[in-house]
Amino acid sequence: MPLPPPGAPPFSPPLRKSAQQPRCDVADLGPRLWHQAGTRAHPGPRPPWDLLALAPFSDGMNAGTLQRAELGALPSSGQEVKRITRLMAGHVETMTGRAATARAFKQEPLRDYKVIHLATHALLDPQIPSRSAIVFALGSTPDDGWLRSREISSLDLAGQLVVLSACQSAAGTTSSAEGMHSLARAFTYAGARTVVGALWKVEDVSAAVFVEDMYTSIAAGQSV
Repeated sequence: MPLPPPGAPPFSPPLRKSAQQPRCDVADLGPRLWHQAGTRAHPGPRPPWDLLALAPFSDGMNAGTLQRAELGALPSSGQEVKRITRLMAGHVETMTGRAATARAFKQEPLRDYKVIHLATHALLDPQIPSRSAIVFALGSTPDDGWLRSREISSLDLAGQLVVLSACQSAAGTTSSAEGMHSLARAFTYAGARTVVGALWKVEDVSAAVFVEDMYTSIAAGQSV
């Protein structure tokens, strides 16, 4: 469903399914579900820090209070973040629950992280792709609850990998002139070398299991 016009409550139903609130169909996790959205060359020094991981809805906070959206809590996302931080050596920063606002995320030195991991909801607007958004915890201002595609494109990233553990974060609309418009592509515009996202809707627990397996393989030396 598209996002409503400016001035209206902005959120459509969730694109990452909570195990507690079955509000959307669940696709099987398979080889085509998770998609490497793009890889680009990135000159310059490697970022010094290893991981920034966020899980805004890990503490039972219901995003449904955010702009009247029907977004459920994602309790497994918190475990997801804890497990991948154990797999990543070095400097690791995490934000969970109410601390994981869009403002807090943007205030981080994002280009200093090799890997950025977002375990949350995504909102897809097929009519106006620039209004698609990654959902964060509600902060001090109404706009602090999400990060739209057009804002993502202007971030300053230099890392090796961005993982969007959210439904349909690699899906989008196709333009004959510019190709695929998606949240994942916005992160490549911002400077990420590789972006991994989901093509379909995913269930909260299954997403956490899949992501842990992926990071286990990465820690063992396998490429994305």
